[in-house]
Amino acid sequence: MSDDQVSRSNGRDTGSVAGTSSGTVERIEERTGEAANGNGRDAVVEGEPEDIPALGPEELKAAYRVMLTAREVDLREIALKRQNKAFFQVSSAGHEAVTAAAAALLRPRTDWVYAYYRDRALATGLGLTPLEQLAASWGAAADPSSGGRQMPSHFSKRSLGLTVHSSCVGTQFLHAVGTAHAERYLSRHRIPGLPAAPNGDGIVLVSGGDGATSEGEFWESLNSASLRRLPVLFLIQDNGYAISVPVEHQTAGGAIAPLARGFPDLRVLECDGCDYEDSYRTLQEAFDYVRSGEGPALVQARVVRLLPHSLSDEDRDYKTAAERESDQDRDPLARLRDRLTASGAATREELDGLRKRTQAEVAGGGPAAPPPPPPACGIGSPRRGRPPGRNSTVSESAPRPKWRRRPPMPSPCPGPTRTPPATTSTARTWILVPRSSRRSPGSPRMRSRARWWI
Repeated sequence: MSDDQVSRSNGRDTGSVAGTSSGTVERIEERTGEAANGNGRDAVVEGEPEDIPALGPEELKAAYRVMLTAREVDLREIALKRQNKAFFQVSSAGHEAVTAAAAALLRPRTDWVYAYYRDRALATGLGLTPLEQLAASWGAAADPSSGGRQMPSHFSKRSLGLTVHSSCVGTQFLHAVGTAHAERYLSRHRIPGLPAAPNGDGIVLVSGGDGATSEGEFWESLNSASLRRLPVLFLIQDNGYAISVPVEHQTAGGAIAPLARGFPDLRVLECDGCDYEDSYRTLQEAFDYVRSGEGPALVQARVVRLLPHSLSDEDRDYKTAAERESDQDRDPLARLRDRLTASGAATREELDGLRKRTQAEVAGGGPAAPPPPPPACGIGSPRRGRPPGRNSTVSESAPRPKWRRRPPMPSPCPGPTRTPPATTSTARTWILVPRSSRRSPGSPRMRSRARWWI
């Protein structure tokens, strides 16, 4: 999954979003309600024991609360996107079980986390609130990751060890390996002016999708981590697609785990990423191995993508109706609900009340009137140099930027002076009109935009 693919997918006209994925979203909302009301599937997943789960009831209910919060934030963000109050939406629905299990095993102020855009449950479990997540959706200054300057779903917060990451797919793997190398070095050496590592068993968790394993950075990081036996845990969430490309056409053999088993000292494990208990047990084994200092670990979690790649995507173009319906049957939130009710850890009334409280908490984090303040204009701000639009929150009394002609560029190849073509004093360089505006060139709005010049 390359950067230009993400850009093309995210840059499509979203005017038909409500029609392209509304049916899938409504089914997910219905199933989320069933997970609390007990009106959906009530049987235990086939092949699993019907006795009390290995994890305690309180642990399972805490995990369910994290997964439910992440799902409700997803649904809230989708509603904001349809109201043009959010700028972009990429869903984590279907990835919640394995990422919530990872959050439960991490030490927020000791371990480092390099997440990716489907790690909403991971960020929620570490302590990122719904308000902090939604602040990035509408570009508010309260966004802890970038102050509203980054795209949504770039989860980060310094106090949680949740590091900021780039939109370029796969770059986080090398960053994680470098962090692990520095963490181990600082735990063994004292450098004047630098704080010592808190202890010697801190690890780095780096997460990514199956499409990101096709990037060169992934294989470079595996080689470096195995060569130096660094404390890195690679969590690969395989949902079967790299945007619209099936995994069997993206990865040799259709799975990354067999390809990675040739690296020395690399522990490779696989789990059902839609099953919280299986994910927890597998990740606990991987965490113990990495903390022991024996080497890095890789966990391939088979998850499901319940919604399109983003709201700018249309999965009906490459997924059959039967495949989309079978994906809904693997919903990790419904599976954990089944375990809770079947084991007696929670009743339907308790889960119903939990869902209502979660919805109220998430709804309380939505934008109100007046809207949250945007990031201040300045160096490094994407708002710098842009004239305020009709819907801009910039005050009309604020000084407008001064537009001036661009100075001529000096010739890189000195040579005989050539006489420039005759020009008039009114010659200007025009800025191209954005693609999103489909009005005719003679419309008033188009003419006002066409007068921007530099």
